[in-house]
Amino acid sequence: MRIEKISYKNTHLFSKLLLDYMYEPEKIDSLYSYKISIDQIPAAIDGKSFTEAQRNLLVNTLLQQDASISTNTRLQIELLNDSKTFTICTAHQPLLMGGPVYFIHKIASCIQLSRIAKKQYPDYNFVPIYWIGSEDHDLEEVNHLHLFNKKIEWSTDKGGPVGKKIFDAEISTLKSLVKEYLGQSQQAQELFAIIEQAYLEGTDLTTATRKLVYALFEKEGIVVLDQNDAAFKQQMIE
Repeated sequence: MRIEKISYKNTHLFSKLLLDYMYEPEKIDSLYSYKISIDQIPAAIDGKSFTEAQRNLLVNTLLQQDASISTNTRLQIELLNDSKTFTICTAHQPLLMGGPVYFIHKIASCIQLSRIAKKQYPDYNFVPIYWIGSEDHDLEEVNHLHLFNKKIEWSTDKGGPVGKKIFDAEISTLKSLVKEYLGQSQQAQELFAIIEQAYLEGTDLTTATRKLVYALFEKEGIVVLDQNDAAFKQQMIE
């Protein structure tokens, strides 16, 4: 297999602000707290302080959000009770069957950074978190995917948090299109089996996305956090 690496700046897909942050951070270093370096993790840890009550709340809420999690995921969540455990997070809205490929790339990068951090700072634990932006209202951003230059779109009502949108019978038609476009390779069949089980009629978009992420990354230690939870919101009342 031939693999070629393309730098962000050569894709011409990113803003000048992002490119400055990545390649010439001194231009905008007044805008953020820590430099882009693994060496900054100790400083970031020193800047964080969590009470035992806060950690307990986080752990208990995560365990309540999904009763079907694996033993591996449960251990990852319970690790958050340890004062030497910290999270490395990535965030994205829930998506129709994974949406754009950068959704997968973001989660994989979060997991890899957690591994690198643990290797460099073995006295600490790092749990990768995928934070579901379930309260987002931009339906047009999450209701479709492009597969081999073909667009598959979910026609659901606008308004309200996208994470609470419920799949009706149309989801079966959409899955049939995905199956057709993916083809008959072993990898395609394995991927479709995951999609088939995650995106079910009567299931909301948040639940389906959580199932997809765990099916793909549970063995890698990812923990899925849904922000749309009263227990979390109560911590922000003040």
